[in-house]
Amino acid sequence: MAGPIKTRMHPGSRSTADGLAALLYHLVHATSQGQLDPAFARLLGRHIRGEIEAYKAASPQRGIERDMLDEAVSRFDHTLVQSQSHQLLDAVRRIGSGESATASRGTS
Repeated sequence: MAGPIKTRMHPGSRSTADGLAALLYHLVHATSQGQLDPAFARLLGRHIRGEIEAYKAASPQRGIERDMLDEAVSRFDHTLVQSQSHQLLDAVRRIGSGESATASRGTS
């Protein structure tokens, strides 16, 4: 049985487009499930973006790989925005419920 097709690695790095995209998708999943702090995922994403840019600069124009990486980065960014939005909404709800509990204790 043949294994998956390997993409060409650029000089100076052992990363492949498939590996970089898979790594971003793993971060997307873990972040969307609340298993990773969005700020930590964003920090990891910065390092991965640097690797992606180096890969793109060193690789010949390969549209499929570029499209795959661009889609993975886009999904990663979208997931981070969603996750941070949920955190902000939760914080607002906690503040609101704390204020209403304080107000109800003050009027009793």
